[in-house]
Amino acid sequence: MFRHLRSDRRSFSRATVLPVVGLTIGIAIWFFGFMTVASEWFLMWQSQQWNAVQAAFRFVICLAVVLIFLTQIEADE
Repeated sequence: MFRHLRSDRRSFSRATVLPVVGLTIGIAIWFFGFMTVASEWFLMWQSQQWNAVQAAFRFVICLAVVLIFLTQIEADE
């Protein structure tokens, strides 16, 4: 993606496919894996030592913000 930073819009858009897939997989793993399965099924939210729900939520929000920023359509110049 960084190699296509100064090139035309079409080639940069094609270069963002892999980061979008990676961010989507990251959101799926952290949201569904930690916040849904681990938190609710294994009752992680009840543990004082192993409660990673807040950390997982912060990480999911960071991934989502980057994903939203990356997939925005630029206005024509």
